[in-house]
Amino acid sequence: MKSEKFRREVVSVRFGSDATPTRDRANDNPYIKGDGISAKHVCLKTKFGYATGIKVMKTIIDMNHQMVKVTSDFDDFTRNLEAALGRLDPTIIQKVGAEPAVVEAHLKQMGGEEDLILFDIQNHGQLLTIVGAPKKAKQYMIGNPLIAIQMTQHDIRAALYAPLRVLVYEAADQSVYVEYDLPSSLFGQFGNAEVTKVAESLDLKLVNLIAKVDK
Repeated sequence: MKSEKFRREVVSVRFGSDATPTRDRANDNPYIKGDGISAKHVCLKTKFGYATGIKVMKTIIDMNHQMVKVTSDFDDFTRNLEAALGRLDPTIIQKVGAEPAVVEAHLKQMGGEEDLILFDIQNHGQLLTIVGAPKKAKQYMIGNPLIAIQMTQHDIRAALYAPLRVLVYEAADQSVYVEYDLPSSLFGQFGNAEVTKVAESLDLKLVNLIAKVDK
């Protein structure tokens, strides 16, 4: 497993006449705390023209990116991965407002290996047929709503990274890799101990999942 660490700039934008910051640090946002945050009044160019009266809050975060070389070939690994994960039934989620306990019970049954569920697959490699030869590359959206709410109940911004994104692809030498941003790195930026604790459990779940699938 190869781990790469880099810095990512996160920028949030708020529109409206009340968007002018009153001080350099954007501490008027109840979900943003700590250092490394700046706010400024800007004029943002869009395809519709210029939008003024915008408050931009910028945070620099450290990111750990994981790159795992697996022994299985692409077809075997992706087939095993898809078989190992549970499947999300969107019709169940739609009932959460009226029957939260029923939805929770169904979600508990949907979990696959490591209690993880497959939300969606994007076949990026096949899409390359539009511009030339296809490649073997699939992006998986993986998570579990019951795990997500263990974080979002403490900081709703954690919803930005739930579910997780995992890329599986075949390199030019036919080696197969799995790449993803480490969950504790993604969610750790919010500085909430409860959120980070759950995210660290997701670190382990992904490692275990890859190991179980790579056979």
